[in-house]
Amino acid sequence: MADAITAMARRLARKFPNAPARTLARRLVSESNGAITLEAARTRIRTEFGISGATNRRRYPDLGTRRPPRQAGAVPPVPPSSAEPWGPYTLNITGTVGVLSDIHVPFHDETALKAAVDQLRGDKVDALVLNGDIADFYAISRYIKNPAKRNFKREVLATRDMIAWLRGMFPGIPIVMKAGNHEERWNAWLYQHAPEISDEEIMGLANWLYLTKHDVTLVDDQRPILVGKLPILHGHEKGTGISAPVNQARGAFLRLHHTVL
Repeated sequence: MADAITAMARRLARKFPNAPARTLARRLVSESNGAITLEAARTRIRTEFGISGATNRRRYPDLGTRRPPRQAGAVPPVPPSSAEPWGPYTLNITGTVGVLSDIHVPFHDETALKAAVDQLRGDKVDALVLNGDIADFYAISRYIKNPAKRNFKREVLATRDMIAWLRGMFPGIPIVMKAGNHEERWNAWLYQHAPEISDEEIMGLANWLYLTKHDVTLVDDQRPILVGKLPILHGHEKGTGISAPVNQARGAFLRLHHTVL
């Protein structure tokens, strides 16, 4: 029976290495159906943790659950997170903000785009938000593609030209580009075909599309852009279900309970 209790204590100590010794002792008493007292169970757990004195540390040098002694009743710290900070991008602008969405270079409508840009220039906007899907990235889509239209290099070059043209149309003002679901195809393609170099800065979208060169800020990771109190979304951030009917504005409000653009 003693060997069985020792095995239970060792299993508990290895499964819950940060739990208080007294908490595990109570569990050991319960799992052994009261075959051991609480104080004896606590001693067993402390032995497994290597904190029951120098003699036991010498007797059991191979224990893999050692931890430094700590004050009775001390609560272990929250385990560190490996998540990167995430939050909205705040566009600190007082004035008029222009928004262009879903240009889908190189399949854009030149007449419609020029009309929109002319309108924004006439409004003398103080900042410009490119709200996702500026590039189409058709050639690296996971969907079935027409082989005759698969020319990724052409798409990249055309998008670079578009970024340069927009900067020329709006000189001297902040331009922020949101990564839409079509721009996210770039990272998805990298992860699938070139994972070993996918985390290199030079492979990032800001470099490939010359955004940095033209002083265009990239907002990725599906972060909303805040203009004052108004969140600007591309639409793919909300997921599916109730927020994805034809009426996107109504769907967004039903899901988020907040007015968004």
